[in-house]
Amino acid sequence: MAGAGSVDFPSATLVRLEGSVTSSLRPGQVFQTTVQARGDALSIQVGALRIPIPADGGLQPGQNVTAQVVQEGQVLQLQVSPQNVPAGDSGAPAALGTAVATALETLGMLHAADLAPRLLPRNLPTNGAAVRDLLALFAAWDSLAEDLDAVSSALARAAAAGVVPRELARAFAEALARLFASDPRDFDRVLRQAASRSGKSLAARIAAAAASGTLEDLLDELSADIRALAAQLREHEGLGRFLRNAGEETAFREAMSRIHARFSGQALQNLRSFEQPYLFLELPFGAGSPITHAQVHFFGEEKGGRRFDPANATVILDLATTQLGSLWISVKITQGHCSCWFRVDRPAAVKAIESATADLVDSLADAGYPGAKVRVEGWDGDRFAAAAGLMRRFRPFEASV
Repeated sequence: MAGAGSVDFPSATLVRLEGSVTSSLRPGQVFQTTVQARGDALSIQVGALRIPIPADGGLQPGQNVTAQVVQEGQVLQLQVSPQNVPAGDSGAPAALGTAVATALETLGMLHAADLAPRLLPRNLPTNGAAVRDLLALFAAWDSLAEDLDAVSSALARAAAAGVVPRELARAFAEALARLFASDPRDFDRVLRQAASRSGKSLAARIAAAAASGTLEDLLDELSADIRALAAQLREHEGLGRFLRNAGEETAFREAMSRIHARFSGQALQNLRSFEQPYLFLELPFGAGSPITHAQVHFFGEEKGGRRFDPANATVILDLATTQLGSLWISVKITQGHCSCWFRVDRPAAVKAIESATADLVDSLADAGYPGAKVRVEGWDGDRFAAAAGLMRRFRPFEASV
C-alpha cells in the first residue's frame, strides 16, 4: 500500500526505503528516471541516490519510470511506475479515474469532472494524494501565506522561550522574506529570486532549468530552504513539547501538512516540462498586499524542445487582487511582438483597465516590446476551467471520471 487514500497503478513497484536514504527524501517528491541493470540487479537513480529495485517487479532495464516518495505511518517507500502506459491497458486509466473522482469530491469540484483530466500531466502518479495536490492548485486558492506566517510566528515564540535555537528561527524568517511579496513592486523581485539565485537573468535561468530536464530545479529555488527547515521543525522534540503545552501542536502540524501539499502540487504541475518548455510558479503574498494570490505559467513555443526563446514565448498570470478582483492575463510574444489579453471578473475593473490601455502599451514598450496590442474583456472567474483550457497544448492524459 502507498498510504491512506492512495490508488496505485497495478504495475507499480513499491520499494521500502531504509537507513540514511530516508534523510535525503521526503513524501511527495517525484522523480523521472530510467531502470538500470548491473548483472541481474536492477536499480534507479533518484537525485544523487542509487536505489535497488526488485528484479521481479515487472520493470525492465532501460525502461523510463516515474518514482514518487510515499509514506505509510513511519515507513517511507518509493512507488515506481512505468511511464507512458499503453492505451490498451485499462487498469491505469481506471485507477486514475478513481483517484480523480475522489480528489474532486474532496475539493467540492465534482461538477468539473469533464475538465479535470486535461489538468493531469502524462507522468502524474495515480497516487490519490498526488492527484488531489495537483488539482487543488486550480480548484481553490491556497492558504500558503497564512500557514507559513503561522509556522514562523510559532517558531519565533519557541525561540524566545529558548526551546529552539534563535538561528533556526532567523533562518526560517529569512527564507520567508525571500519567498514573500509584500506589495506589487515586490512581484518582480520574488519572481526573479524564485527563478534565479545565481545572478543569471530570468530568461537564462528558465532556459537552463528547462534544458537540464530536472523536475524541481527552479521550484527548489523558491522552496528548498523552507522545505529543508520544515523537515527540521517536524523532528524537533523540544518544539513539539512547547506546542503541545501551548495547545498549538495540532494547528501547527496541519499548517505544515498544507505547506507540504502545496509545494508537492507545484512540483507535480512541473511534470509538464518533460513534454515541452514549461515552468509553473506559485507566489505567496503577505498580509495587506493588493495582490493576494499569484500563479505564473511560462510556455516556450519550441515544439518538442526544452529551451525557452524570450522572443517566442507565452506567460500567463493568474492573479487574485483586492481592488480589481480576479485577473487572467496572457502575454504572448511572437517573433518579438507582444500581445496582452486581460480577462477580468469585475465589470468596473474592465473599464478601469481599458482606460489605462495607453499606459500599458507604453510600459510594454519600455520593457522592450514596442507596438504591443492590449485587449480587455469580462470573465466568469473560473480558474479551473481556464487552467484546463491552457493545458490543451499538451498531450491528453486519458482518464474516465
